Amino acid sequence: MEREYTEALAGAKELNANYVAVLTFLHQEGRGSSEVYVRRGEAEVTRSIAVAAKDMGLRVILYVFPLVEDGTWRGEMAPANVTRWFETYTEGVVEYAKMAAELGADGLLIGSELSTMERYSGEWEKLIKRVREVYGGPLIYGVNRCCRSWPRRRLQRAELAEQPRLRGCRRLLPHNPEGQAQRRRRPEGLVPQP
Repeated sequence: MEREYTEALAGAKELNANYVAVLTFLHQEGRGSSEVYVRRGEAEVTRSIAVAAKDMGLRVILYVFPLVEDGTWRGEMAPANVTRWFETYTEGVVEYAKMAAELGADGLLIGSELSTMERYSGEWEKLIKRVREVYGGPLIYGVNRCCRSWPRRRLQRAELAEQPRLRGCRRLLPHNPEGQAQRRRRPEGLVPQP
């Protein structure tokens, strides 16, 4: 497997890429499952890929990707116990946030297209607060264009700021130590979407 991702990273470098998103999974058994988990060994693979990318001079964004094992699209999850789901999801995201901090990652995607879960703004604010305890870099959330459930006021209430749309992501959620929202310079290599 190492050879495969090393070749893929080298190919990205040959195409003049300067960022890579290293996909990592948080698993959930089914649509109504209330527990999310990291599979044994997957964190180590993620770390290996991120280290190899950095060694090649690529900047790394860790992309936490929820995967529902029964094939349900992550935007249609409906956990029986939402509080428990967020507790276990937060544990997994924090594990990868620690890795992002250790590796000096250039960003951490904390969720993507979780349409049915976006309305729980209080839970997202708790998750972001926990992540901020271990990782100070940019946080990203991937929004599905068809969904309008992640309004700007929720981001502002969480002391986050909206960034111009970037190819490959929809929201960049920066934070500064003083706790005030701020705009960050767009990372090199990401282009505003029309």
